[in-house]
Amino acid sequence: MNMKKQKVAHIVWNYLPKSNEFVYNQITQCKYFSPVVLCERFYPESLNTPVIHYMYSNPKTPRGIWHRGTRRWRPTWHAGWFEKQALKSGCSLIHAHFGVMGAILAAAERKPALPLVVSFYGKDASADFRNQKEIYMKLFEIADRIIVQGEKIKERFVLAGCDSSRISVWDIGIDLLQFPYIPRDVMSKTVKFLVAARFVEKKGYFVLLRAFKRLLGHYPDIELTIIGFGHLENKIRTFISLNGIEDKVGIIISSEQADFYSVFTPLLQNHHIFVLSAVQAGDGDEDGLPVVIQNAQASGMPVISTPVGAISNAIIHRQTGLLAEEGSVDSLVEMMNYLITNRSEWNHLGSNARLHAEKHFALGRQIQRLEDIYEDVLT
Repeated sequence: MNMKKQKVAHIVWNYLPKSNEFVYNQITQCKYFSPVVLCERFYPESLNTPVIHYMYSNPKTPRGIWHRGTRRWRPTWHAGWFEKQALKSGCSLIHAHFGVMGAILAAAERKPALPLVVSFYGKDASADFRNQKEIYMKLFEIADRIIVQGEKIKERFVLAGCDSSRISVWDIGIDLLQFPYIPRDVMSKTVKFLVAARFVEKKGYFVLLRAFKRLLGHYPDIELTIIGFGHLENKIRTFISLNGIEDKVGIIISSEQADFYSVFTPLLQNHHIFVLSAVQAGDGDEDGLPVVIQNAQASGMPVISTPVGAISNAIIHRQTGLLAEEGSVDSLVEMMNYLITNRSEWNHLGSNARLHAEKHFALGRQIQRLEDIYEDVLT
């Protein structure tokens, strides 16, 4: 690899929501490339990054209102601003995080002056892609590399006309030291399930809650902890109340926490099974590979999920976790019941999952792969 550090312009919409720590790691952990962050809105409380250029920090000021408006009726101005800042900063390459940021660059209807890499993570590769296919087709023409989280998403883009040689399949890396392996207590009287996900349709909360309620009829000593936030919170609380399971389901609102991982990591350590019944939402939105699944696997927790998006990158059925049928309460009940009644599987699946995480999701390894992609694009 070329040892001379080159600059990469990382383009994000907002810098930086707490849920996007995986983007922060890509920006700050590279060894051979220096970061320059370009964003529309800057959050002053964001984690420290050496160089940041932004359009506004307060959306209610005249400056914020103007910039938000130009995005809607003058997207080419936004594209030009990002490109100009990247050139002024001496960058060699642009990395747009999320397809929506790549789409803004595509709105200029010309190839940028610098090589362009665009990463897709979830909704941008599903609902946004299906609903805005025309602009994404333009993006596929101007981008030098498209990064996706799984072969299923790559196939979707190839079928739509994207050159397969321009697509790299890459998994988000996680800091394994932050999630030490902990064997589960198979002698525990109570079986504790855990889910961490936003309160949105694609997370499949009502499939999970129906399955959990059914299992409670057979196993009164099971518990479920939910950590998340979102517009479905009231409906979730109402379902729990109407079904009389308040004593067995605990809810932690993650948006009220100063640091998500200061709450989530201890929960990984004292719960037994992680379950996320992901589904494709009505508008086509679906997950890529949720980072919380990678976190749970790294900690040695057996995980139950569904084969939506890129989740199969992490969960090999009955080897590194269990896969239920998408949207099926019966199938989820079967998988949860299997782990309730086969406790020896907890540490078998958990240890396999940890090894899988070490091999495929270690942060240093994945950052090196990302830098290899940069080098390949530049040569």
